[in-house]
Amino acid sequence: MAYDPADLRLPGWLLRLFDALIRLRLPLTSGWSIAMTRAGVMFMLALIGVWAASFYSGNNLLYLCGAVLTGIVSAAVIQGMRLLRRMPAVGDMKLPLLEVKQVHVLRQDLPLPGGTSAMIDILGSYAAGAFNLQARCENDAVRISGRLRASRRGVFQLEYLRLQSEAPLGLFNIEFRQSSEYQIYVLPEAVPWQASALSGAHGQGMRDGDEWRDLRSYVPGDALSRVHWRKVAANARTDTLAWTVKRFADDESNQDVSHLRVDLRIPPQSKHEDFERLLGKAWFWLQQQRGRPGSLMLGRKLFDIADEQQINRAMRALASCRPETMAPAAGPGLLLSIYEARI
Repeated sequence: MAYDPADLRLPGWLLRLFDALIRLRLPLTSGWSIAMTRAGVMFMLALIGVWAASFYSGNNLLYLCGAVLTGIVSAAVIQGMRLLRRMPAVGDMKLPLLEVKQVHVLRQDLPLPGGTSAMIDILGSYAAGAFNLQARCENDAVRISGRLRASRRGVFQLEYLRLQSEAPLGLFNIEFRQSSEYQIYVLPEAVPWQASALSGAHGQGMRDGDEWRDLRSYVPGDALSRVHWRKVAANARTDTLAWTVKRFADDESNQDVSHLRVDLRIPPQSKHEDFERLLGKAWFWLQQQRGRPGSLMLGRKLFDIADEQQINRAMRALASCRPETMAPAAGPGLLLSIYEARI
């Protein structure tokens, strides 16, 4: 193991010089850069001393020592670059599906062409967070592990992916900036709820039927035939401009929980957290029902939850969802709506 200069009880100014040299990162080629470790700084200073002595004295043995040490440095840099270039692309890593403010642990094994033993740091960044993964290379496989956490929902483009390693000799920290078109989906935090117990609630409305239940606030997209005009006229006399809509519903016990419609309209007084909670309930329902016969109506978009490709599209839609002004299309099943909330 190489000595750490701090263990040699060197003067403070010399240790600061070491630190300055370590922070110095030099570009090699496009996407590649290199920096020295503390052991690398000591090695390079020794190499410079050997070459200086050989030029000063003309001793052939010193020339030979300098050539051998230079060959070791070159071989270490080339092998480090080859190792980083053989690493799997980010698309092959299969990053876990992320949820807002949830810590997700990644552990997976991938094949690695060419046997080697090394530790590699994988650094990535996107608009909602960053991650630092560890890759342990052993023989013909690499084990990738780490934790990921996102701060907000959305579909984000991976800004960069950097691979760093001090292998094989620990003299240099070689960095490779890997280009990527990878997209990261961050879904809303799942909000548990029981479909059989819902009757409107911050999330679930009632199916249309003949039985009149109550009134709710008017939202853009509601049919004008549902407006309670006498209530509107009474409000107008009191300088209140709020419209109300009649709500009808069938018996809740007859509701079909294999279909879900999500009303993406939000009232002006609602908070952003209300909309995120609405999407969280839809995401929880999708996790419970995925793979079964049924459908998810997200606004005006319909997804078949028995089809894996449709489920992936539904998850992307949940991650990138924004409030809308149109009511969801009519259909069977439950209705999630901020307007018709009672839980």
